[in-house]
Amino acid sequence: MRNASTVSGGIFDVAEREARIAELDGRAAAPDFWNDAEKAQSILKERSELSEPVATWRKQLEGLEDIKVFAELAAEGDPDAEAEARAQYESIAATTMEQDPLHTWALEQAIAMKDKERSR
Repeated sequence: MRNASTVSGGIFDVAEREARIAELDGRAAAPDFWNDAEKAQSILKERSELSEPVATWRKQLEGLEDIKVFAELAAEGDPDAEAEARAQYESIAATTMEQDPLHTWALEQAIAMKDKERSR
């Protein structure tokens, strides 16, 4: 299964990025990695540029799963669960908004659709 997001017009292929990160990690583990300091720094920079959005995406995905659990608990009558779901949403939205307002909008739409499904 391919994890991809096309919200902002590009493609965010998590599996492809993770494969590239693993490749760069392998190169960085080579005994002669630092023989060419400029090349080594370039590799580490690329790794960092690939890793940061993947880590953020994974954290947001975990947050969405938490929201889903809290929403289900709220639907079952847990009085604190709705507040927890909203707090988690606000945390994810704040992080996402800093990066890309379009992703925030997409996140809001996904949650709204889940709310509609839950209310049926």
